[in-house]
Amino acid sequence: MEDIYRNNINALFQPNIRIVFTIPIAAIRDIELRTILQTASGTPIQQMEVAKFFSRESRHTPDAVPNEQKVNVFLQVLEKRIPKEYMKPETARKLVLNSGGVIRELVRIARACCSQCLLQLRSETDKTDVCIDDEVLELALRDIRNDFAASLGESRYEILATTYHQAEPIEITDREFLVLLHGLYILEYRNDDLWYDVHPIVVELLRRRNLLQAVGE
Repeated sequence: MEDIYRNNINALFQPNIRIVFTIPIAAIRDIELRTILQTASGTPIQQMEVAKFFSRESRHTPDAVPNEQKVNVFLQVLEKRIPKEYMKPETARKLVLNSGGVIRELVRIARACCSQCLLQLRSETDKTDVCIDDEVLELALRDIRNDFAASLGESRYEILATTYHQAEPIEITDREFLVLLHGLYILEYRNDDLWYDVHPIVVELLRRRNLLQAVGE
């Protein structure tokens, strides 16, 4: 980030065309870098917000009801990529909720499900009626969960557990927290205030390590 955004910021804005830059979320957390970016661009940084399926207060309540309007938007996006006849409705809903409200994660999980279906077709050559059901989704989530787990150590698990319980880290500028935020282990939500939660797929990793017991899970 230093070489690009601090030392060469003027070069980024030299082309006489309209450019949309995507920047690491860690750059927004650095006050100096954020100021440099806003000054050079002349406009505020527009952050792509994560859809809040649940409120901060109800996010871990067992009987919490998600925001159906936002869930339906994600279901419509999913249907654009995978027609209804290839995915069971209840599975589609579970897939959406496991995205945590991040479109990129919705696509990632859907792609992983399609990969599982391709594996089935290759291993069972006489099978032609493959459909994404709960079993396929669980296999896809398992693979993604293992990818998440590969980069986690004790200190990062502690940050994740703290964020899960308190909806914020102990120190928001902590480098390890920013790494987890950038990697979507932790998701950022905005409304009247700024708060955080652990990616739904990563929550299962915390559960397996008995790090959710403080809230009775």
